[in-house]
Amino acid sequence: MKKRFDRYFGNNIGRKLYIASLALIAVGVIIGYFYFWGYGMPLAALGVIGFLVCSGIQVTDKDIDEHIENALEEFKKRIDGRVLGKKTLDVRDFSYFCGFLREDSQTRFVSGRDGKVRTSKYFITAISASRNGSVIFSAVCDLLAENEIISESFIETNGSEKADLATEVLEFPAGNKKCTLTVNDGETLLFYVPNDALADKLLDTVID
Repeated sequence: MKKRFDRYFGNNIGRKLYIASLALIAVGVIIGYFYFWGYGMPLAALGVIGFLVCSGIQVTDKDIDEHIENALEEFKKRIDGRVLGKKTLDVRDFSYFCGFLREDSQTRFVSGRDGKVRTSKYFITAISASRNGSVIFSAVCDLLAENEIISESFIETNGSEKADLATEVLEFPAGNKKCTLTVNDGETLLFYVPNDALADKLLDTVID
């Protein structure tokens, strides 16, 4: 079942109550051990009840990351075996990239406990690049939307046509690039990749 990700990007009351429950257990044990279990046990029991309830409703950094990993696996399944022209796609021929986006002021964000910024929107990009022709699939998803995938498209080059690529390094969250690929028939794809050497090498092959 999909968790309530709005809680993560809101006040995440489940997480706060979860931490408070752990603190209550600790206080109850300390009071019981050093002073009187008659006072400490009720506090610890209340903390245990709160822990059990809140552990199911809190949304953690790990929950967000695992959800996106699962979304990536589903994305791979939609690519594998797909037919483009006379070519049947093999999921193993693609490199895959995921990352968080802040496309507009409506996109919410949180700095996680691990220091990583997570936003309510994320991208998945799959690139199969060769000088004989390349294929790029792109999806943008919104964790807060009823239909999570808000855009999904692809572009194919045949290796003989001219392809132009425009890129823009995104400042927030840092580490990603916005790319616009245009082939000579006027077809255009907007997609995102990490700002790293692997993505750059693939993009160079696409437009070479």
